[in-house]
Amino acid sequence: MKRTQKLLLIIAATLLTSSHTHAQKIAIKANLAHIAIGTANIGLELAPSSKITLALDGTYNSWSTTNDYRKRIMLVQPEIRLWNFKKYVGSFVGFHLHLAEFNLSKISEVGLKNHRIEGNAYGVGISWGYNLVLTTHLNIETNLGIGYSTVKYEKFKCEKCSDRIEETTLDLISPTRVGVSLVYLLK
Repeated sequence: MKRTQKLLLIIAATLLTSSHTHAQKIAIKANLAHIAIGTANIGLELAPSSKITLALDGTYNSWSTTNDYRKRIMLVQPEIRLWNFKKYVGSFVGFHLHLAEFNLSKISEVGLKNHRIEGNAYGVGISWGYNLVLTTHLNIETNLGIGYSTVKYEKFKCEKCSDRIEETTLDLISPTRVGVSLVYLLK
């Protein structure tokens, strides 16, 4: 987890100091699709030019119950977006990285009824999105992305969190971004 937090700080510092922030538009976002499934998230997007923006989205989910059901996920996605018309208006194509850490247990829907997995995922992807202008400061954004991911995890028996029983690495091509976000533009 510490490695991901350090990387997040480096990416955030790079985005926030990458050019003349005093003359830029800044957008703050919340992905309503993630909120609908109980996942906290926030996004920050900076516009260093009229057709390019730099976005950083973060997601955190930490659920647990008395019967050891656990879902802890931290996801960071930096992205560069190339806008078709102008920043924050209409369609865009994005190129993103994704970094995640997770710890899941006793979730029978994904085959973990009596097990726990802990690991990380990282990769790259491409996305397409559209920003619908509602007011001067408010937009609705939709996006969908696909990409390549490497997922590494260790599997444990849940009873008293025993020794590792399996270590797995998967290489996947899969959806990497899905969003319907409420966007607030600062000027």
